[in-house]
Amino acid sequence: MNLKHLFKRGALLAAANWQVVGVQFIAETTYQALLAVPIVGAAILVAVLLGADLAELLQGSLRDIFTTIANALLEEPIALLAFMT
Repeated sequence: MNLKHLFKRGALLAAANWQVVGVQFIAETTYQALLAVPIVGAAILVAVLLGADLAELLQGSLRDIFTTIANALLEEPIALLAFMT
């Protein structure tokens, strides 16, 4: 098969299923937003209780942010308990 033909077929298939692509995009965006809520909440809690800089806590990738906040919460058991409740 011709590569141009395959690309054309893929584009037509994606165009025919635009509703599925839209719903999948909305679902993935909602999932990422819901995942970010507890991380941002923990960052605000750490910033308030420990006096850390909120901008510094929220720098880097999602994994870096989670690691930084988890380490800060583990260092302070009161903040960790407040976050768990």
